[in-house]
Amino acid sequence: MRETVRLDTTLILAPEAGSVYASKRVFAWLSQDAAQLPPKEAELIRRRVPWTRDLADVATQWHASRQGLLELVERERERFVIKPTDQGGGEGVTAGRDATDSQWRGVIEDALNRGNHIVQEFHPPDLVDQPVLLPTEQITAVLPTTAVYGPLVMGGKLSGILVRQSINAKLSVVNPLHGAFMNTAFLRPRRWEDGYA
Repeated sequence: MRETVRLDTTLILAPEAGSVYASKRVFAWLSQDAAQLPPKEAELIRRRVPWTRDLADVATQWHASRQGLLELVERERERFVIKPTDQGGGEGVTAGRDATDSQWRGVIEDALNRGNHIVQEFHPPDLVDQPVLLPTEQITAVLPTTAVYGPLVMGGKLSGILVRQSINAKLSVVNPLHGAFMNTAFLRPRRWEDGYA
């Protein structure tokens, strides 16, 4: 392993690499201010970062129209997720599709009172068939898993990745609080420009 790292032929992508970027507010800054970046960077943000805003009583651009953020988030509940900016492991994260209308209004009100939440466009986790060790049976079985891959890109190059997975294929929010686990990703050489999605 030491020799492959020395020769720059292996990249180990550990979940801990993402901890420095744990604040979800970074996504809000990137998403809402992308138009101020050079065109190449703005396009990268548009393709790779989900639409994200600080949750507040403000007007915002949503696709082709400008509208009130709170009204949009309440009306389009199933299209959004609300996350605290200062928590990890899925603490306090609510996907609108998992809440009733009244529960969702309560989540919005609570988040506004706390003042440290973002709202993000919801993208369902990927379903990936993956070998999973079943400890009680002492066998490995290929099962559908929900998976979220969070790559870190610096200067157009992949510099780390956070992988979260669960054998619960119905999860909306894939995190340790809901029984998911984090993995280390080993990357084989490939063309990053081809994308990861």
